[in-house]
Amino acid sequence: MSIPKTVYLISNGSTLSFPKNTLTQFVNKLPSIFELEKDENIQVSLESIGFSGNFRNVALPENSALPSFVITNCDVQKDRSCLSEKVKTAAKLEGCLDTVDFDYSKSEGSNPSCVKKEYFLKDMWYNESNLKTFFDQCNEDNLLNFKFENNKIHIDRNPDKDYWLFIHPTFTYSFWIHYDSLTHSEEFKVFKEKFLAKNDGTEKSIKEREEMFSLLTQFHFGYVHYKGEYYYACYLTKMTPKILGYEIDLLEKRTPSIIKVHSSIISSQILNNSHSKDLVCFCPDFSQNKEYYFKEFEQPQTIKLENTDLTQIDISLRDRDNRKLELLEGVATIVSLKFQKMNKNNKTFNVRLTSSANKFFPDNDQSKFRVKMPNTLEFSKDRNWKVALTSISYPNKFISLPGSENDRAVQYVPWDIKTNPEAKRQLAFFDRDTTNIESLLTQMNEFLEFFEQKLTKTEDNILTFSKPGLYFFSVNVLKVLGADIDFDSLTDKKVYKFAIADLTKAYTLSNKTCNVVSTDTEKKFDCPKEHVIKFKGSMNMDLFRPDYFITYCNIVEATIIGGEYNNILRVIPISKNENDNYIIHEFKNKNYIPLLNTEISEIEINIRSHDGGLIEFASNEMVIVNLEFANTD
Repeated sequence: MSIPKTVYLISNGSTLSFPKNTLTQFVNKLPSIFELEKDENIQVSLESIGFSGNFRNVALPENSALPSFVITNCDVQKDRSCLSEKVKTAAKLEGCLDTVDFDYSKSEGSNPSCVKKEYFLKDMWYNESNLKTFFDQCNEDNLLNFKFENNKIHIDRNPDKDYWLFIHPTFTYSFWIHYDSLTHSEEFKVFKEKFLAKNDGTEKSIKEREEMFSLLTQFHFGYVHYKGEYYYACYLTKMTPKILGYEIDLLEKRTPSIIKVHSSIISSQILNNSHSKDLVCFCPDFSQNKEYYFKEFEQPQTIKLENTDLTQIDISLRDRDNRKLELLEGVATIVSLKFQKMNKNNKTFNVRLTSSANKFFPDNDQSKFRVKMPNTLEFSKDRNWKVALTSISYPNKFISLPGSENDRAVQYVPWDIKTNPEAKRQLAFFDRDTTNIESLLTQMNEFLEFFEQKLTKTEDNILTFSKPGLYFFSVNVLKVLGADIDFDSLTDKKVYKFAIADLTKAYTLSNKTCNVVSTDTEKKFDCPKEHVIKFKGSMNMDLFRPDYFITYCNIVEATIIGGEYNNILRVIPISKNENDNYIIHEFKNKNYIPLLNTEISEIEINIRSHDGGLIEFASNEMVIVNLEFANTD
């Protein structure tokens, strides 16, 4: 039977066949077996998806049989292989020390007198009160001391006994328990330095290291294999410092930075430096805080089916780290898939890139990022392969005051700053993340108070400066505030400068902010007694908000823009709707551009304004681009 054009999948469907279906991972059994003809090119696309906005605020292990943490005094087998004579360099020892792997499974049942207690956080919305209750109940076992206060977790050792604490990764990132808080205490650093110092490869050195290794667990944070999954492990003794989590926002939902809609029925696509069977990678605007999110894709991404026979279709909603979304019980997830027969000579695949930092390029940011491919992409030498930017997702908030810190500064320097200890320099740096005029005026008026001046939003303003000295104002700040100045005539396009004379003294200066008055013996600078800046009342925080940006890419042939050749993918208009905090921009027309080379090992994306400067986003959401490679010959 041929495959229908549209198939709707729902998370509470096929429950008799798949009783373990959840909102984030489910399978629907098809009413018939759908068979593909030999060499048939059937492609599928995700047309729409709807899912609950009822996210947890405390993450749980995907397997409900796994505890959030375990406390035990049972023996844990320690792998000493990294201390062999073969390990002689400090670099290798350093790596060995940081990745000691504890195998708990070998010791289970070997010591019947040992204590092992598992603790499970529930699938519920937590507040400070019920979290305190949970940890108080943990303390009733008198193993370790847990305390949750001021939105921070404190885990303290038992004064009488030593215990292992195994922590599931979901617990560490829910309560911001960082690796540093466990391994980088001052005691651990001292011990580690001593350990690494004994590294000359001699028999004595190896023996001393092995003796020190027996003490290492007093400080070390490693891994334990527990019920088929890795847990972080820490041995808490009388010498161990307490474990501290950072402050968390309990009202913050565990929303993902990216959602991957995974299905095993499609061929693998590329996501950053790995392969993944994702129908689409996207991120809704979670700032809307909806109870239910629904997204209809205007230009769905088509992907070739891998299966020749379809009896069922599976869907999984996962985050950037391949974890299932942290959803509480809610409305069923629904997915619409479209199947279509394509020309069998058409070859296409998708490469999804995100702006997040990675191990190869840790300095990536939203406007300039590089991604190393999981393998070198090799294209036929007929050069018929092309690439198109089919969608881009980006935060719709931009820095109001772009540039460096000095580009956002105002400063006053008295003439006698070097000779008069009572003379005070006035200096202020405006916050680059300022989003409204009221906040900008507050910052400016704090500076102006020294001069007994004030700016207001509701009327035209005139500022008069008469204190002797040099003045430096950020041009960008003055423009946003509506200063009536001929900025085009300024020699320095970033700083507006002027000086006020001190009538009681004469100065010979090298500063060119005043008119030069020549005499027979020297040059003097004739400065005015006061300086006036007028404001027109047209204050505009969106003055530097770009109307569009240009995406550049290193893998495409150059295109003419502004009379020059540049490697660009697309020009993208920017939404002016202030309610659109995050944009998913899909392109109706695919603009395919020839590839520059037949081999691609890494891809770089730049997002720039009309003047070539990198776009400065005002929020931390990542940029996601989808590139479609096609050979239509």
